[in-house]
Amino acid sequence: MPLQCSLSFALLALVVGCVSVPPPPADAESPLAYKLPFRAGTRHACIQGGPGPFGHSRGQRYALDFEMDVGTPVHAARAGRVTALEEDSAIGGAARKYSGHANYVHIRHDDGTLAIYLHLQQGAVVVEAGQAVRRGELIAYSGNTGRSALPHLHFHVVRRDPASGRMASVPVAFADVAGDGVPRPLRIYESGNQPPP
Repeated sequence: MPLQCSLSFALLALVVGCVSVPPPPADAESPLAYKLPFRAGTRHACIQGGPGPFGHSRGQRYALDFEMDVGTPVHAARAGRVTALEEDSAIGGAARKYSGHANYVHIRHDDGTLAIYLHLQQGAVVVEAGQAVRRGELIAYSGNTGRSALPHLHFHVVRRDPASGRMASVPVAFADVAGDGVPRPLRIYESGNQPPP
């Protein structure tokens, strides 16, 4: 990871007041279900996690941002089926006007939760709608599309709330993150997410 990029993300995270993700409750997803959404042996900093003043609130309460240069391989954090994707956008920036222009992949898991991979590079999604994917499988390449101040991967998991019918952000833990499995802002994590043979 280039030093200049790392310092920029660290300063951005300090300025916006990142708040770390609380540990998942006892009924949250098993830590064995998820692995970090990048290739095994590679390292990326978590630059934002949990509720905070820079976009992660309400429906994105437990979302995580990982610094990534444009073109970094993104791998499925958990097995599932691709339900939606977008890869046509070539624009992005920090202003609200870019909110609807992010490239993404959505993967539904067996328990009904949905993983969202956001800000992907234009033309760089390598899976198709309806395709089954295994954990660790290459799904796309990171970018800087949509509402994004700097290149990064935004990852979060949602579940439909039976009371409201709305999609609600849920906390997850990663088997390849030591301790409680929850990445913390301004820390660097090495992935153990092996692609399938």
